[in-house]
Amino acid sequence: MPRPLPYPQKCPKCATLTHEQRVEQHGPRGDGCYQGKPCIERCSRIRRRDRDLAAQRYRRRSKQAQRLEVPRLDEPAPPQYHAQFVRYGPRSAVHAVQVQVYDGKELVHESDVQHTKGKGDGRLAQWREQVRALIEEKFGCSVDGVVQMPRELCPLCREENENTKANR
Repeated sequence: MPRPLPYPQKCPKCATLTHEQRVEQHGPRGDGCYQGKPCIERCSRIRRRDRDLAAQRYRRRSKQAQRLEVPRLDEPAPPQYHAQFVRYGPRSAVHAVQVQVYDGKELVHESDVQHTKGKGDGRLAQWREQVRALIEEKFGCSVDGVVQMPRELCPLCREENENTKANR
C-alpha cells in the first residue's frame, strides 16, 4: 500500500485554529491553500494523531502479552498414548508382527517381534483383537494403524543371518 503524501508544514499549526480562523487565513482571502473537506479531515487527523498512535501501541502491546503467556509447569501433561501394529513382509503374506506404543513421538513400549509362519488369517485376526483389548485396558488408547515394513528389515531374520555368518 503506498504511503500517503506528507502534508505541508503549516498544517499542524493550522489544525490548532478554529474553522473560521482557518478559512480566514488560508481561504480565498488568505494564502489560498484551504481546500474545504480535505483540509477539515487532515486537521482532524493531525489533532487525533497522538491519541491514535497511543491506542495503536496499546493494542500491539496487549497482543504481544497474549502471545507470550507462559504455560503453567506445576502439573505434568497427561500422556497422549497411541499404538500401531508393525507388519513385516508384503501385503499378501505377513511374515512377522509387532506392536509399538508411543507417548506423542516417544516410543514407550515395543513388543517382541513374532514370526507368523504357520498361523492362518483367523489366528492373526484373533491376535490383533486381543492386542487391541490389552492396549485399550493398559494404556487407554486405540491402535491407530498398521506400519508396513519390508521383510528384509525383520529383526529376527537379521539376527539369524548375523549368527549364521558368524558361525561360518
